Amino acid sequence: MGLNCMKEINIKEMPTKMSQISFAKYLDMVNIVDINKDNLQMASDLLVSYWLGITIVELNGIKREDYESIITIIKAILDEEIQEKVIPVFTHDKTTYGFVTSLEGLSYGEYIDLDKYSSTREDWHRALAILYRPVTEVKSRGLFKKTYDRYEIEEYQGTFKYADIMKEIPANIGMTAMLFFYHIANDLLKYSVISLSKQMVENMEPKMKQTLELATDGILACIQLLEETYYPWTRLKN
Repeated sequence: MGLNCMKEINIKEMPTKMSQISFAKYLDMVNIVDINKDNLQMASDLLVSYWLGITIVELNGIKREDYESIITIIKAILDEEIQEKVIPVFTHDKTTYGFVTSLEGLSYGEYIDLDKYSSTREDWHRALAILYRPVTEVKSRGLFKKTYDRYEIEEYQGTFKYADIMKEIPANIGMTAMLFFYHIANDLLKYSVISLSKQMVENMEPKMKQTLELATDGILACIQLLEETYYPWTRLKN
């Protein structure tokens, strides 16, 4: 976008809530804050240029009042409170996705992949592709039949089918799911390890046993990363 176009910025038409931007865009802005947390001005410039899809040089061509308005919008989105109750079902591009109906019932493969992909922010869209999958059967509906009380989701076959789609879902859905996972991460790890009988562990192949022993690292990394992701603006320094 060139400098001439920048004179016509329409602030009123810009998204102002987390639910109005993509999960990927939200995380990109969090990453900008993290990388530049010791330099408020640099972080602000990069955030505004990213928001508008322009270069830092082109940023010099926008009005000061527009710059400040955009920063106010971005700050409000990054400081927006995340709901602690997971959003169980949502529709994106005419496909309805449902949250896994039982975290305790995750298969070994699902758990290992979730552990791996939740440990780095760049892979969170893959973690969401494990937590959310297309609804295949609705067993009962809620009040006025607008919600699903009981449903089945597609069998897990890896993250390749839906990972990129998860980048584009509303940020509030993605972040709520990750916050929910943050709250249950320790319990999930404890359950997964305890639920494996002593005989099962003894009969495991060495490589699989080693994977299980190292699983804690991914969960702990995820917990720390989630703590660093929420309310990133408060970490910026002048």
